[in-house]
Amino acid sequence: MKYLKLLSAISFLLVPVTASAQVSNLYGTAITVNERIITNFEIFQRAQMLQLFGAKGDLQSNARNTLIDERLYLQAGTDLGVLPSEAEIQAGMDEFSARGNLSTDQLIKLLESRGIARESYHAFIRAGLTWRRVVRARFASQTQVTDEDIDAALSFQNGAGQVDFLLSEIILSDEQRGSESADKLALRLSRSIKGQAGFASAARKYSGSPSSRNGGRIDWVPARALPANIVAQLLTLKPGQVTGPIALNGNIALFQLRSSRKSKGAVQEPDILSYATAILPAEADQKRAAAKARVMRNGVDTCLDLRAAAQKSSAQFAEGAGTSQDIPANIALALANLDPKETTTITQSNGQLNVVMLCTRTQELVEGERENIRESLFSQKVANLGAGYLQELKGDAFIVYK
Repeated sequence: MKYLKLLSAISFLLVPVTASAQVSNLYGTAITVNERIITNFEIFQRAQMLQLFGAKGDLQSNARNTLIDERLYLQAGTDLGVLPSEAEIQAGMDEFSARGNLSTDQLIKLLESRGIARESYHAFIRAGLTWRRVVRARFASQTQVTDEDIDAALSFQNGAGQVDFLLSEIILSDEQRGSESADKLALRLSRSIKGQAGFASAARKYSGSPSSRNGGRIDWVPARALPANIVAQLLTLKPGQVTGPIALNGNIALFQLRSSRKSKGAVQEPDILSYATAILPAEADQKRAAAKARVMRNGVDTCLDLRAAAQKSSAQFAEGAGTSQDIPANIALALANLDPKETTTITQSNGQLNVVMLCTRTQELVEGERENIRESLFSQKVANLGAGYLQELKGDAFIVYK
């Protein structure tokens, strides 16, 4: 009955094509994946959720592809016996909600105001948790992070390995392209791109980063300012070579090493950064969203200013602190070239724009860094293996569109 009560709200909120006679039975089967059913209702719910989270592009296609993947996640989780418990799902819902500075109850109320049922949010979190457990259970035993791997990532902290990198970047969004599409594209590009001109062309065509206008080129970045999993790959490259796909908080990133140089001056410990962010409300018009971000950046001189500007514009404001290994990788990358009180704009995985300001930069020796790097490198290796495993599952699946 709860779903029936939501029907009129959903029909009103969905774009006209979804409310047309194109779908005669909203609760009927749309797709089967190895005999696991995906209903039209689930697709509509997921498309609405993606729209609320600010995703762009063909939301219906994105929803269908994501739900197909999630049926495969759950099948693999069932086969391996690693489905998450209700307590773990609740914790996952709480963690995801907190990313938007909301409690789970607040986010569920927001979803329900758009005609999205709590059960749809629950299913979204359950599938994501299941897949993380699947790839760990399947690949943990064959994924080793050696001391040599950690030494390579840490080498920028000693005199022999303290370097700056000149990079180009391509940032692909899971939400906007769909996780399968982004993973496949990232793998293809990492294997096929040749030379700086080829990378620049791909960046202009595919990257969602503001640097795409410059062919993905970004300025010199000190190694100590970058997340360890990025540094570990860069240290193995020659100029012109490209990293493998790197997960960056809902985005997939590729980096091309254009040049490297020894840092000048004494050996420095990792920087401790404090920063502030303001995620602007979703906008259908990207040019309008970019203009609002520029206005916000031009009107602030301190992190307190950014807080006030965020409150005035209904943006989601947050503050954080830590080394580049402790804070979200996409934020660390954005802060790498900033001086205190400078701002930049990054694109979230859901397409929303995030104004980021560096508040302070200090230095302090961090304890336990080897274990932090070990976990980061392990997670990256497992994620890469998981992407290949998903393609195997999909290739073997019997998928029927009704």
